[in-house]
Amino acid sequence: MKALFGYFGRMFDHDVNIPSHPLYQLFLLHSLAKEYKIDKFDIHYYDTVYDYKTPKYHVLPEIREDLYDKLVDKDNVSLEEVLDTDYDILFLKNRFRNYSRLKDGSLDTYDFEQIYNKFKDKCIIIDTDEQVKKPYEHIVTYFNGKYDYPKGTGDVTKIIPVLEEDVLACIDSYFKSKLTFQLTYIGNEYFKEGIQDSFAELKKYYPELMIKVQGTWIKHPFIYEVISRKDRAYGYEQLASSPYTVQISKPVYLKSDFLAPRIFESLLLGTIIFSQNSFMPKFSKFTDLLELSEKMKFLDEINEDEYKKILITEVKELYKNLDNKS
Repeated sequence: MKALFGYFGRMFDHDVNIPSHPLYQLFLLHSLAKEYKIDKFDIHYYDTVYDYKTPKYHVLPEIREDLYDKLVDKDNVSLEEVLDTDYDILFLKNRFRNYSRLKDGSLDTYDFEQIYNKFKDKCIIIDTDEQVKKPYEHIVTYFNGKYDYPKGTGDVTKIIPVLEEDVLACIDSYFKSKLTFQLTYIGNEYFKEGIQDSFAELKKYYPELMIKVQGTWIKHPFIYEVISRKDRAYGYEQLASSPYTVQISKPVYLKSDFLAPRIFESLLLGTIIFSQNSFMPKFSKFTDLLELSEKMKFLDEINEDEYKKILITEVKELYKNLDNKS
């Protein structure tokens, strides 16, 4: 079966100032391949201005290179070639017209629509951020709970974007020593209700806490370091060295139990992530910031072997809660 994966971003740890979570993309391909019985994918980037010769994986290099060789047939396929190829199935990350992208000269939505209009009956739209505003015949969703798509939407398939086997393999091969008192958060601060107040309050409960963020942020007093979105490698290295991070995001993500890529990228790098989603393990789920700070202090007090055992226990409980059948 000939498959296409259309994506805005890159499959590797790029240094382009564009939105995306590049770390989990190859693992998503692995999950899609198992769900839909696919051997190989062609990759098309909606915004192909970035020229490269060899993909670079600064974190998890061996596992990602192996997945790339296993799953990718042709990379960086042009729009013209896509439209001239007889694909059996196409997975398109949803795109929508966006002020910041158009301001930067990107025509990614036009590109997305050209492919969708040509292969409409064969396209499966991947919704990663509740921005589907019109009905599609087929959707893959990261919403684990009830989410209302536009009237007329066809079949909706829930998928876990990263397989349990891949998370455990990454922890086994790549686990990094943790820097105590450090929380690294990858993601922008806008559209995330209360994130600034939450981080400021965490600092009150845990004054030693060093908070690093990557993305579009103001340098608030409670922030130790703002990492440029372009420096993906450094951001992921900091996350891998942190004993904890947190999922604080849009209210709809909590209401509809969104399987945020941030959760899986953190676990792939061997970092415990705290969240309020219903599917989280008991230890990884928090009700208020005082409880969260106490759990962080506990992780800073234990040794590396104890931490790793807890991490693996949390991963297995998470996937048990998600009822992963992989």
